[in-house]
Amino acid sequence: MNKNDFYQMLCCPKCKGELALRHDETALSCAKCLFVFPIVEGIPVLLPCNVETEMKHLFTRYWDSEDKAQLYDANVEGADTIFGVYNHESEIYGLTYYFDKDKLDLLLDAGCGNGRFLETLPADTVSVGIDASLNLLKAARRRKRGHFHVCCELEHLPFKDNLFGTVISCRVIQHLKKQEQAISELCRITRDHGDLILELYNTWNLKTIWKEIRMSKIRSVFNAPFKLFFRSLSPFSEWGIDYDNYNHWFEVKPWLKNGQMHGLRGRGVGFGFHKYLLDAFFINGIGGRRAPGLLRGYYSAAFSFEKLFGATIPLRYIMEKVVMKATKNAPEQDRGVIQKISDRLTETVRTSSLANREAFEELAREEAKRDLLVRDNIFHLKEAVEWLKRAQDATPDKGVSRGYSVAWNNYLGNKGWQASYPETTGYIIPTMFDCSAFLKDNDLRRRAIEMADWEISVQMGNGAVMGGIVNPNPSPAVFNTGQVILGWLRTYDETKQVKYLEACERAANYLIGVQDEDGGWRKGNSRFANSSTTTYNARVGWALILAGQRLGNQQFVKAGDRNIRFSIEKQEPNGWFRENCLTNPQTPLLHTICYVVEGILGAAEALKKDEYFAKAKLTADALASRIRPNGSFPGRFDEAWNGTVEWSCLTGNAQLAGILLKIFSVTGNPFYQTSAQRILSFLKTTQHCSSANPGLRGGIKGAYPFDGEYGKFEVLNWATKFYVDALLLDDKLAKRSNASGVKELKAAIG
Repeated sequence: MNKNDFYQMLCCPKCKGELALRHDETALSCAKCLFVFPIVEGIPVLLPCNVETEMKHLFTRYWDSEDKAQLYDANVEGADTIFGVYNHESEIYGLTYYFDKDKLDLLLDAGCGNGRFLETLPADTVSVGIDASLNLLKAARRRKRGHFHVCCELEHLPFKDNLFGTVISCRVIQHLKKQEQAISELCRITRDHGDLILELYNTWNLKTIWKEIRMSKIRSVFNAPFKLFFRSLSPFSEWGIDYDNYNHWFEVKPWLKNGQMHGLRGRGVGFGFHKYLLDAFFINGIGGRRAPGLLRGYYSAAFSFEKLFGATIPLRYIMEKVVMKATKNAPEQDRGVIQKISDRLTETVRTSSLANREAFEELAREEAKRDLLVRDNIFHLKEAVEWLKRAQDATPDKGVSRGYSVAWNNYLGNKGWQASYPETTGYIIPTMFDCSAFLKDNDLRRRAIEMADWEISVQMGNGAVMGGIVNPNPSPAVFNTGQVILGWLRTYDETKQVKYLEACERAANYLIGVQDEDGGWRKGNSRFANSSTTTYNARVGWALILAGQRLGNQQFVKAGDRNIRFSIEKQEPNGWFRENCLTNPQTPLLHTICYVVEGILGAAEALKKDEYFAKAKLTADALASRIRPNGSFPGRFDEAWNGTVEWSCLTGNAQLAGILLKIFSVTGNPFYQTSAQRILSFLKTTQHCSSANPGLRGGIKGAYPFDGEYGKFEVLNWATKFYVDALLLDDKLAKRSNASGVKELKAAIG
């Protein structure tokens, strides 16, 4: 994310309207409120007033002063005292314990101070630190913590809605008088299914009584004996700040609920008496000097106890601080103990062999190799196309069903035909056009156009395509967006209707807007994917190149090419790709490996770059050498190209067959054609072409055997699509070879 991308995320803290950047980049302004917000040392100051004219009156609070900011910066991480280091590490653990790595693509630290939490994040996280103290933000920038910083108030956040995958805030809310409003704002800027994690001082801890005494006039009564007998600093000296309002779990819980947050979890952090006893009565100070080993061992034991038992009841309600984590618009997470037990029992019944008899019968049929029909390409192609037609007809919206669950699918919560899948419908479109021409079937052409029109109808306002199956609460997905571009481009070629190019342009603009400078996409990825392991986005880079060429937009072409080079940098000398899997990048799926190769191979053809072709061929050669006697491949490979599972990912097999045929079409080396045909022969044995179940017949399953990890007991639309593509290409190349042979024979005779 560059600076301009970041500024596009901002809005006026007063009216939430758009902001304009001054040409010299020294300020942002709101045309509606007529406010000007200076940018000080790279930090926009976005308070709900005309900051430019009121700047000198704004920073008068406790932590606004430079000396208080320096004091905080020097001491918040422990200042090398035994208690201070424990306290800092305890706070860090309590909050980061709830980090979900799949939601750390874009994180906001609300009240970041000197940015201590921003140091805990993965390298590929884009982090934003905000604080009301400009001096503390300057300290964070000096320490190079966080990518972007904004001086603002939590009660009036200057960010657009639904942006951040994770929002955190540690020990900040107690300073605010409009606490519920601040939490409402934090909920607002958290995206759907994103996490909000709060660490708050807890009212229900004895430390609160100590604080209240020190903040009231009664402290003088407690101070007197200490001054008289010890002539030292009293543990009941003045608190130091005028407002400090602690909260408790059950006070904050309804505020989160009002912000559409669900699945509340949490734990207690710290013990309180470490401050009002051990620290206040100088035990920490004396112990640190005279018995540091003993004191360090004590705090180590306290920290271990906290880790083990902090989340238990009642500790999570009564410890010094309380951590609360909730997820936005995820009502499915609001399940009590009884409901969880009930759900588990229901799940056990639904997934039993008795309730899923057909799936287990199909598994047994595969093992016994019964009812195998292995015929010519045309027969198998027609069976697969009929399945794709049924998959479209099974939905109410003209998209293509994601697949057919022969057994109960816990993830989707159904059995039978699934909802439409925007991503794969996008790249099924070219397949339908190809089959229409090959089979001379105009109905397939009609269906392809309906799919493309449906994709426009569900395109998000920012140009992106949603992740996952079609749903009323969409979130953008980079990969899905690229795949639908491929479908729209082909539909434009077939119809010459400009609306498809316009949809492509909106999608491409979204993609370049969330692309990193090195060509990768670490934000904007599907919430169902690991955003740090998306080398397979090479297929998006290829789509951008094609879109740019068709639209005459070199910016798109360069952005796509940049991604292809980024992907190639992830390639090892043996052809294996790093950071390239939806779930396990150490042993990526054959499916995602082939996605990268397809993207690089497509870019090689589009840009006429032989070096790209060589890189794609390197991986294809490594894979082709691992073909098993029956024509299949393991579903996953480690970095040495060792298969790590016995089951086969049928989608990847079909993709690889197509890749090898494309390489054959360029090189003319029959090894690639023969290898591809061996794979297709294996795939034909897995295609059940005589089943009475329309959801099973003709389609390609997720895995072989049927209960393999990938797409367990499912028939998938994208596996079927890649299978059809490979059959079409094999037939086309076979005819070309036959025609060439006849021509050579005639020449020899003549």
